[in-house]
Amino acid sequence: MQINLLHFYKQQNALPPEAPLEAHEVPDWSATIQQAIGQFPSYVPGQVASVGGELFFPNGIYRITQPIAIRNSKVTALNPVGWRQNITLRGENAAASAGWGSCVLLWAGRSDEVMLNLFSAGCSIERIAFRVSDEVAGCHAAIHVDHPHLDDPELQAGDFENGTTHSFDRVRIGHPNITFRQAKFEYGIIVGSSGGYRFTDGNLENLVFRQCDFRNIQQACFFIASRSGQSKHHSFYDCTFTFARLGIHTNSGSFQTYTCSFGRMWQAAIWLLADTDNIALFDTDSEACTRFLVAEGSASTYAPVMLCGGRFGTDSVLHIEDDEYRESQRTATDPAIGSYIQFRQGGQLTVQGCLFESYGSPHSLAFHISLEGRAVPGVTFCAIGNGFPNANPVKQTGSVTVTMLANTGWKNGQFFHLRNKI
Repeated sequence: MQINLLHFYKQQNALPPEAPLEAHEVPDWSATIQQAIGQFPSYVPGQVASVGGELFFPNGIYRITQPIAIRNSKVTALNPVGWRQNITLRGENAAASAGWGSCVLLWAGRSDEVMLNLFSAGCSIERIAFRVSDEVAGCHAAIHVDHPHLDDPELQAGDFENGTTHSFDRVRIGHPNITFRQAKFEYGIIVGSSGGYRFTDGNLENLVFRQCDFRNIQQACFFIASRSGQSKHHSFYDCTFTFARLGIHTNSGSFQTYTCSFGRMWQAAIWLLADTDNIALFDTDSEACTRFLVAEGSASTYAPVMLCGGRFGTDSVLHIEDDEYRESQRTATDPAIGSYIQFRQGGQLTVQGCLFESYGSPHSLAFHISLEGRAVPGVTFCAIGNGFPNANPVKQTGSVTVTMLANTGWKNGQFFHLRNKI
């Protein structure tokens, strides 16, 4: 089942089908979009049936002032249409890389609210840009993925099903201009709640992102707020994270990235409070990030973190951590200078087949990987086949085990083989 949003609006407002209508001519699309979602067949728990459908957005700018929600729960005051899942929101632009201005959901509501609440399962968002209007101060987040009972006090156990397994294809979140000063989203996408739930936490996992673009975000582009450890196995393919405090920030859970790029992250590209499952980044491209990876870990952390292949520009390791406009630099006596990767507490870090350089120059005396094993068994670090920008790329304190094989460094104007350490 497919619903064309412009056609649906004409039907709801008794306009003739041939009447010309552009998206920007409607002052507020919030109610119309929510009503259209309610037209799709309802899901019946425990039964296999054809549910869901596609809500099609012709190219244009759709201004909304209230959050849109897809909820997989019984009928309540917050969810008058009942169970809804497997719903696709799809923009018209079918180009390989959808433009920022082709199909836009434009936020013009309160700055403490979210544009789209995905409290359901199996939904898809495709070829839509999420932006904030210049007429308002900002927006808490473009999308929040969570359980339906998070904000619905009427729900009891059995009245809902957990939200999981959504896909995002060529979604744009933020401001298209290449400058952090345009950031109006506090977060791009939030997964889970850091405040806990009234019921036993269920899984919020298997989110898939393809060719998505996060740009100009105040805090984190993608934030796993849940601390349950059940928000895991999210996958990013060919995605871009640019101009933000953090690219991916996790309180727990796990993810994998494939051929993704990170640029201008003025605190870190990746920040892990705790990893409760394996985290892996393949064929990464990064430049102008103050740090690339900060992993807090814990004394009992056992899940591995791996960087496998890619180019990492280390040109911004001298910048002050909280300088979003990148106009100042650390002094040479700052103890944090050059700490491009910080791996703390405990756990396993593997770096393999990576090139660390500075805008094409292989030399950077400041760069280093900081390993801090604060408790036994501490940190285990393995580096195989990497190109480092100096002769001493690793600094370690506390309980740390280091294995290094077939790595190269830079000294006196030339590459040389770093001493193997087993």
